[in-house]
Amino acid sequence: MTDEPRPSYAPLVQVRRGPIPESEHFGAWAVATRQGNLVASLGDPDLLTYPRSALKPFQALALVESGGADAFSLTPRHLALACASHRAEPFQVELVREWLGRLDLAPEALACGPAWPSGEADRDARVAAGEAVSPLFHNCSGKHAGLLSVCRHCHYSVYDYAHESHPLQEEIRRTIGALVERPIDTASLGVDGCNLPAIPLTLRETATAVARFAAGDGVNAAQGGAMLRLLDAMRRHPDHMSGRGQDTEIVCEATEGRILVKTGAEGYLVAFLPAEQLGIAIKIADGSDRARFVVLVELLARLGLITPHESERLEPLRRPTLTNSVGRPVGSLCACFADDVVDARKGRGL
Repeated sequence: MTDEPRPSYAPLVQVRRGPIPESEHFGAWAVATRQGNLVASLGDPDLLTYPRSALKPFQALALVESGGADAFSLTPRHLALACASHRAEPFQVELVREWLGRLDLAPEALACGPAWPSGEADRDARVAAGEAVSPLFHNCSGKHAGLLSVCRHCHYSVYDYAHESHPLQEEIRRTIGALVERPIDTASLGVDGCNLPAIPLTLRETATAVARFAAGDGVNAAQGGAMLRLLDAMRRHPDHMSGRGQDTEIVCEATEGRILVKTGAEGYLVAFLPAEQLGIAIKIADGSDRARFVVLVELLARLGLITPHESERLEPLRRPTLTNSVGRPVGSLCACFADDVVDARKGRGL
């Protein structure tokens, strides 16, 4: 008898209004070692999808490896922003503006296109000041500033760096392909929200690549050093990775930098665990963002990867409260996958 194929997605998070379940988020996740061994998974670990912005730290490797970061005297704050999906808070916008000044480039050089800040108050302040939408406000502007730094340093064109045939994009595909041990076929590329090529990977591949990154296990010593340098920047400046008080910063601070998170669009999330040399990849099927940290913290707790004190600090992410228009608590989210899904694999590779 042959094994039946695993379903792509499984129930992960239940939404309750009062005591009664109201809806569910389906998805899939994988936890892997840097050797590619699955510690745990649910849904199809070989599901092919786009990690989107979860790959930003990998796209930032060229910035350090090329020497561009040192050539422009970039600080860990710049490096964290190169890995970020930021909210265009004032300190983030000013850092991108200053960064472009080092490159002698205008904001219009950013291929991500214009946007407003993510936060309502920040957006309203820009409008009240008479400002217009700007590429500086795009959540990917730090990543693009990093790519432009590589182009300046390596004497690549800065006008078409978002195109899949640009030498920098080819280098990024080679880097990621080497880490997952297969070439990235250009025919499978999508187009990301910020105009760059979107690379598809399976959950297993993503978790493995994240584990390798977490361990500083690059294809050579220079790349390994670049991984550790970027991780250090992410650890030192988690507020640059998304925004102040955001879930990404909360996880980093609650675990004192032991666990670093990078989110991606359409419900994607990865977590770097350097001490354990593990990587986690989570995909929410409906693309919703609200379920992914519920899954992450539940996994970390069940696998024994956070302490009871850390679990207590992360409880608001593990079981977030839903409120209505007057701020009254009306429900909550919680993980709904069975204990044996994790426990049967717990300890494999740990």
